[in-house]
Amino acid sequence: MEGQTHKSTSQIVFMMTNAVLGAFYFGYAVSYMNPAMNTAQHQFEFVDSPQVNVIKGVLNALPAIGAAFGAISSGPMLSSFTIRQSMIITDCIGILGSGLQLIIQLPFLYAARFVLGVAVGLNSSLVPQYINLFSPKDLSGSLGAMNQMMINLGVLTGLAFGLGFDEDGTEKSYMLFVFDFGMLACALRTCFLLLIYTDEPPQYYLKIGDNQQAKHVLCTLYKTEHVNEILERLNQETKSNLSKRQSYSDCLRNPVIYPRVIIGSVLSLIQQFSGINAILIYSSGIFKESFSEETKNILNIAVGLTNLTFSILAIPLLNKFGRRPLLLYGTIYCSITLLVIGVFGSDQKGNGLIISIFMFLYLAGFQFSLGPVVWIYISDILPEKGVSIAVLANWIGCAIVAQFFLLLQDSAGFSGCFFIFGGFCVLGAIFIFFRVKETKDRSADTIENMYSLVNKVEDQNY
Repeated sequence: MEGQTHKSTSQIVFMMTNAVLGAFYFGYAVSYMNPAMNTAQHQFEFVDSPQVNVIKGVLNALPAIGAAFGAISSGPMLSSFTIRQSMIITDCIGILGSGLQLIIQLPFLYAARFVLGVAVGLNSSLVPQYINLFSPKDLSGSLGAMNQMMINLGVLTGLAFGLGFDEDGTEKSYMLFVFDFGMLACALRTCFLLLIYTDEPPQYYLKIGDNQQAKHVLCTLYKTEHVNEILERLNQETKSNLSKRQSYSDCLRNPVIYPRVIIGSVLSLIQQFSGINAILIYSSGIFKESFSEETKNILNIAVGLTNLTFSILAIPLLNKFGRRPLLLYGTIYCSITLLVIGVFGSDQKGNGLIISIFMFLYLAGFQFSLGPVVWIYISDILPEKGVSIAVLANWIGCAIVAQFFLLLQDSAGFSGCFFIFGGFCVLGAIFIFFRVKETKDRSADTIENMYSLVNKVEDQNY
């Protein structure tokens, strides 16, 4: 490839594939309870509880609450450990969370769902940063999309396991297998991090003054004639970052960083309030209103396949087009599909087919825009602790949707829920149009200067 600075694309892809096993765990943790809930409510004996919908909501919200805690913890973790060490610790937390589900008591299931959520939140912050630190600029879009692609593969796997459950909820052994399958991704990634991918990002070695090791890492990834140039650029960026090292307080008060934190956090909330996790978490219940049990299971798998297929198809677009147009036009598209679902959603049984068609159209559009691009964009514009704050906002949004979707559906109806999701996308498109700037192929210093210039111009206007 003309202009390629790195040695081997496949080498970097294999390295990132290992990193995004954390994203697989993320997607699996979000989705596996969807088809397993019927069996879980029988095995954990809350099927006849008058608060069954509340318990379901809590079980679906706890991973998001844990993820919010994990996301905000990633910043302090990276202050004490390297990013590679942090990912290994995260995998151990994920294994613990999955393992706790082996104890068939509801309090332990609550605890397990929270703990595995912590691992999910850490991964949602650490994996994009790991990709961003190691990725050559000409591959940043496609490698960033791998994160979303593996989330979707995890979602698909969790939903596909629904085919093994029976309607009467007696499959205890199979339920435990499904509950603990995700820990395999954690164990596999840690093995590779300990045995093969043992280097830290070159920026880490530059930060501690080990230029020789930083150059060694670059030599393993880049062509010899480009190494010194890249080393010098990274050295300047690292020194600049160290001189401007931020705390959480800085991220919330520094006029240079704070507007970017707001943008990253709002984009995260738009992603969640578009209703993506209402579909991923509650699709079984949504399809059950319109279709037979067998058709419902097939459509559940189709949800996962749609997400995975279009996240793969999105990869070349993420390299070709900028972040801003994908976010803007993708959000407009998502708002249209959601509002159409709202129009036909008042009669779920009679309009089941058209609702399903537009739901899949929404999922496809999400994978070209709000799905992968939000994660890429917040890593583009924010420092480590700023990323943590934006990811925290993402998981708070997810927890709200997971906990209250069923209750909102009871009060506003299925149609009302999707009008609300569509409305948030409309507001999101307006926000993106006025506030989001293009970051594709731009260095960290260029992005900071770009936003600083925008802020100065706006300040002068007041």
